[in-house]
Amino acid sequence: MLSYAGYFSHIFMNFPHPTIGVLIYTHDRVHDARINMELIRNLWSQSELLRDVCIVHAFNGKEAWWPSLYLEDSLVRTDNPGHYEGAELLVNEGVRTFQNKYPTIDYVIVLASDTWCVKPAYIEHLIKEMRTQHTVLATCAWGDLTQQDMFYNGMALDFFIIDLAWATKHHLFPMRYKAFADQYEEAFMYQDMLVYPERVFALRFKQAVMHELKIPSDSLQRSILESRIHHMLEREPIHIDERNTERVMYWKELGILTHHDAHAKQQALREWNIPLGPEGRRFIRATTFDYFNNPTLSSKKIVIPPNSTHQEKQSH
Repeated sequence: MLSYAGYFSHIFMNFPHPTIGVLIYTHDRVHDARINMELIRNLWSQSELLRDVCIVHAFNGKEAWWPSLYLEDSLVRTDNPGHYEGAELLVNEGVRTFQNKYPTIDYVIVLASDTWCVKPAYIEHLIKEMRTQHTVLATCAWGDLTQQDMFYNGMALDFFIIDLAWATKHHLFPMRYKAFADQYEEAFMYQDMLVYPERVFALRFKQAVMHELKIPSDSLQRSILESRIHHMLEREPIHIDERNTERVMYWKELGILTHHDAHAKQQALREWNIPLGPEGRRFIRATTFDYFNNPTLSSKKIVIPPNSTHQEKQSH
């Protein structure tokens, strides 16, 4: 019987290897971002599928917080028009960089800077499922136990995977969050509603599928939409309260860490015997976290680890 790792090696030996990109987007969680990149370069690189991933880093913080490339292939700086609009702009510009500079990439894994994936086999599993099921998006609902309809609550943007060629052909990006919010501003104000990028993304995905396929009946719309998604049910629910204010931050069986609390994240990371880079080793040994994700205290020059075999490329 093949081992778990052997199973995926067998699968991918019989199919051409897809090319993989990773988009990390950051405002001020700079230490999260560095550790995320170190995990990708040191841990993911042990996987044949993920060994040579291309990293695009979309960043909208102050230049002093991230003055030059670290372990990414491309650094994209954007404005920061606000929390939701800023996050949407980071994703848009990161995807645009892949479309323009790395158009032969097959799948792009999108990660918020604080979303660490310490189990590469789970990423391999998602890619394999997308390929065999012919799905074009892997994500989950951004809801709680009572609301897990991703077309109502929106789709997770902190961790999702897209088929880049499909997304480009059917205009999934840009998400046009601001245009949507501005057009219906009075209606949202009247109903005292916030415009969430996760819900706008779900809308744009629905429109992209309808651009791809002529759906003969409205009654078939939902089933056709769902057939294009690898639904990451194992990650649901994201939120544990109906107001969506408390979130699950750790999925140990999946190897997904998304904590905002540094101490809790350190304790979770210590459960994994994995190779760490300089920032990861500093974090795992830390007894105080005043420095962590506090770029005003630690805006020193970012230096590429001298033992890194990854050669940096061009900064935008």
